[in-house]
Amino acid sequence: MGARIDPPSSIHNLTVEEMQEHCRGGGEIWAIGQPLFACMFLASKADSLYLGKLAVKEGMRGQGICRTLVEHSAIRAADLGLSALELETTACFQGLGLQS
Repeated sequence: MGARIDPPSSIHNLTVEEMQEHCRGGGEIWAIGQPLFACMFLASKADSLYLGKLAVKEGMRGQGICRTLVEHSAIRAADLGLSALELETTACFQGLGLQS
């Protein structure tokens, strides 16, 4: 989706150190596969669990992997006593005949 997202996803600019800092700050990074084919970043907020950087590799989509990750984030929110999920999305209109 890199060519279709404007501005581009920041996930490509993350360093290992920045990802480690996310986790040290109480955030979580969940990944599936070896080699990696899906991931999400979680971070607790006051009353919600923020879900960002949700991605599934092209070719692996359409198999319910994203749904599984979102369902897992809902379980994590409940485990943490948080009442809601907050999902960040990027609008992608290129090639769909729509304008933002």
